[in-house]
Amino acid sequence: LLIFLLSILLIYNYQISYNEVGFVEGMTPISLDFTIIISIIIMLIFLTVLIPKKIESPSDIFIFIYLFFVVYSSILFSSISIYVDILEKIYLFLILVFPIIILKIIPKISLGFIIPKLIPKKNKLIFLLMILVIVITYSLNIGQNLGGFNFIEMYVRRIEGRDLVPDGSIAAYLITITSNAIVPFISFLSGLNKNKVLFVISLLCGLFFFWFLGLKGVIIYILFYSLLGYLIRQKNLFKLSQIILKFSIAIILISIFEKFIFDTFFINNFLIRRIFLVPGFLQSFYFDSIFENFDTFIYGKNISGYIDVTYLIGLEYFQNPLINANTNSFLYWFLKFGFLGYFLNIFFIVFFVRILDGFYYVNKNSSFLFVACLSSILMAEQSFTTSLMSGGIFFILILSIFSKIKNKIIKS
Repeated sequence: LLIFLLSILLIYNYQISYNEVGFVEGMTPISLDFTIIISIIIMLIFLTVLIPKKIESPSDIFIFIYLFFVVYSSILFSSISIYVDILEKIYLFLILVFPIIILKIIPKISLGFIIPKLIPKKNKLIFLLMILVIVITYSLNIGQNLGGFNFIEMYVRRIEGRDLVPDGSIAAYLITITSNAIVPFISFLSGLNKNKVLFVISLLCGLFFFWFLGLKGVIIYILFYSLLGYLIRQKNLFKLSQIILKFSIAIILISIFEKFIFDTFFINNFLIRRIFLVPGFLQSFYFDSIFENFDTFIYGKNISGYIDVTYLIGLEYFQNPLINANTNSFLYWFLKFGFLGYFLNIFFIVFFVRILDGFYYVNKNSSFLFVACLSSILMAEQSFTTSLMSGGIFFILILSIFSKIKNKIIKS
């Protein structure tokens, strides 16, 4: 019932504000004819069937986060572009949920060996804090003339940051791993160990990365991962889905209140649009590009002359070659490598998530729950391989495998 209530509020909020809040050019009102409403209801019912009833393993977290932040956005908002109508909406939905169906079918992997715990808990934390100090010191040194807390100019800071720290450089990898994985992991540990000092450190780091590169998402992730750690500590992980749904409903209600009382759109602009609207909107572009011709569908997009397919999408659909229009890993691989690339990506991700389950069931190390959550969030907006390496998933995974951590989750 909560997800249906949230859907009604989201659609209503979009319909009353899409024209006024500076949404991405090309967004159109949702056509609420009978066939669209029925198709949305059917897809939402199917979504609720796929959502785990209890969250108690890495695969459960991965599935819930992916369904909520990727598939749910597609159900409601993929058709706000001119490239997706009712039939395309259904095809896109099937492409996105098929990997989860495969994941649910594939049995859990049992690891029949014990991995030595070589890294003491204290040493691991010191190591993470050392990386944090090095990265922030370096960033402060090169970004003195770049930083600022201006919301309007945050995208300018992000583009200028690419010039300061070129893609592919060691510095770029360290900064990305720190903002995507290390800072959120420290926040997770703060909730897991009820450590206020670690939470303050992670929050200050989040503010720094907003100042430096305009990364507002880091602050949201810090709050979320701290909550995740706290729920695991309290043995209340099963409440995660309910908390996220109730919080989302509260945010939408506040946004509607803001619109009618103050006639402003701050929450819409800086929270709702990024979380709920943009993912589904971008998915429509990838879907349109995948099915533009037979060769692209089978072999993938020809990206000669471009850094990546994400920038080609930025040029073709936004007329701006500087826009890095990223989307979830499955559509990314489908567009870049074709039909076989899509299935290969499914194989990689399903195997990876089941391996996380295997490690978790060996010793109930809570860090594997964090890795699953981090993986799902990062893969919701970038390629699996990018998430694994530059996103910091592999780094945190290795630390988790060889670390001595006493905190365990007990099934409720």
